[in-house]
Amino acid sequence: MPAAAVDARRKGVSQGRGHRQDGPVGAMVTLGIDYDVRPGQQEQFEQLATAVVAALQAVPGHRQTRIYRDVQREHSYLIRSEWSSREALANFTRSQRFHEVRELGREILLGPPRHEVFIRDGEPLSAG
Repeated sequence: MPAAAVDARRKGVSQGRGHRQDGPVGAMVTLGIDYDVRPGQQEQFEQLATAVVAALQAVPGHRQTRIYRDVQREHSYLIRSEWSSREALANFTRSQRFHEVRELGREILLGPPRHEVFIRDGEPLSAG
């Protein structure tokens, strides 16, 4: 698992000019999800996240996913996934598999995950 310094929103993921929601339908999409893990639960989170990343390899439209640990806040992580299109990501987020993945590890998180969606080189589409 990479132990890279992250705050990807400030280090390249959200920089540049991208397409907003009315942009190209087939444009590549990046999903960034921030997690704050309960102290002492980092290893369990990393194991769960690694299993999820492996499972994503079989999902249509998924290109790659990386897990980052924030070196300044040891209990904070970012999972960044690249998708071939908005449709591919939307199909995944509507699937039963996504809802199962979303529920994994809830008891080890400090709060709900926060997410941002980017199209092409980074303008945010939505945040939550």
